[in-house]
Amino acid sequence: MPDSDLLIFLVQDVRIGIPAVMIDHVFRMVAVTPLHEAPPGIIGIINYHGEIFPVFSFRKYFSLQNKSLSPKDYLLIVQSERSLAIIADYIEGVFNLSGEIIPPEKIDPGIQGITGFYRCKDGLLVVTHPQDLISLTDQKKIQAMKEFLAI
Repeated sequence: MPDSDLLIFLVQDVRIGIPAVMIDHVFRMVAVTPLHEAPPGIIGIINYHGEIFPVFSFRKYFSLQNKSLSPKDYLLIVQSERSLAIIADYIEGVFNLSGEIIPPEKIDPGIQGITGFYRCKDGLLVVTHPQDLISLTDQKKIQAMKEFLAI
């Protein structure tokens, strides 16, 4: 992913970047309807312009310290083949990364959902692609849930 514009945001102290072109909208937190037995990382759903979006939490996904949702938090609306809303504590901005992204296999072959890591002057940046965060099986579960709720 060299020469890519990424939206950089923080979750706890972890800096995360996703392709900026995938971001439809960024806004402050809204009410999230919790889901029981949701796929990994999914904490609930929201209604975004009449469409049901799963809400993804890197805190849950990376086993970070849990915190209550706050009106100060952000939701990043990602429109792609696997659309979702991602929770962020803070938005740093859009940056163009040029250079080598370290593949996750070099650090741990078992890492999933991560495209790689980028060395910054002040630490590491976790680079991910939203389609890697939700498996096809989990996407089918989410689609079935959306169809059920549309009744």
